[in-house]
Amino acid sequence: MKLAILSTLLLMQATLCLAQPTLIKCEKYQPNTVFTHHGCDANLNPGNSGPNVTWDYSNMQYTTFTTLAINLAYSDTTYPDANIHQLYFYLNTTDTLNLYHKVDSLYTYDVAFKRQKYPTPDIFYNGRIRTRHNITYLDTTIDSFARKGIGNGRTTIIADAYGTLILPTGTFNNVLRVKIEEELTDTVNTGINSYTYHSITYKWYDTVHTTYLLAKSSLVDGRYPGSLMLETERQLNSTSVEKYHGEYLKFSASHSYNKITLAGNFVPDNTYHISIINNLGQIIEHTDFRANSNKNTVHINQDIPPGVYIVRVCDEHTINTTRVFIQ
Repeated sequence: MKLAILSTLLLMQATLCLAQPTLIKCEKYQPNTVFTHHGCDANLNPGNSGPNVTWDYSNMQYTTFTTLAINLAYSDTTYPDANIHQLYFYLNTTDTLNLYHKVDSLYTYDVAFKRQKYPTPDIFYNGRIRTRHNITYLDTTIDSFARKGIGNGRTTIIADAYGTLILPTGTFNNVLRVKIEEELTDTVNTGINSYTYHSITYKWYDTVHTTYLLAKSSLVDGRYPGSLMLETERQLNSTSVEKYHGEYLKFSASHSYNKITLAGNFVPDNTYHISIINNLGQIIEHTDFRANSNKNTVHINQDIPPGVYIVRVCDEHTINTTRVFIQ
């Protein structure tokens, strides 16, 4: 009887060990999806590798750093290999980051990225593998890449652990952790201008979300640590509202004669930063608006050409976005 019970327990344990998650849509970005991430403990311990690991970050603290990413379909001769434009916004700043990806059935590649405040883009010849879509425990991918005007690098991606991830936002089962090690050797610049680096990033994914639940990165010597935790992932509707430990801001946008009008429940005495962003990620109009009890409507009087635009409204606590179509 004891032998039978022991055999059953061993079989159950073996079954659990074999219950390895396989990610099908790991960073397989689709148009019109929105991700929001909070900054969190930059020095968190990534924990152990291996099977059936429990990572308990339930007491992890938020920071004031917040990002919102919108994925848009892309087809342009500027970056002909790219088919996804990922537009990043940062709380309390007018700066944006534009990432251009190539997404196919196997991988997501980085094609180029560009900051709003820096006009020169970073371009990867033939792309740099960002992640593999269909990935399971111990799968490994090694990729060599060339970064225009800088030098050559290598990325090693390995799914080094799986288990349960516990965050302040909830508990996630069947989580796969992916370790990304990247080395770049700058053959052009020297001294303090050199881009040579060696970094390690850990990303935790589940089988439900496209983006990561948690990410932790730093250089191998521990410098420049940073962490981000997923808040929401969803489709971009006609009006989208995000919440960041503050009040909801619900607003609508309308247009007439190449002008945009915003109306919403703006909180009196709050200052809102309003930006109109074109499909290249460029801010074509920006204004600051201080609300009061008699003023809940904002008129953007800039003559705006026909097209599709993102309207971003943010204050100290929130980032809110919607799309506007001008014909």
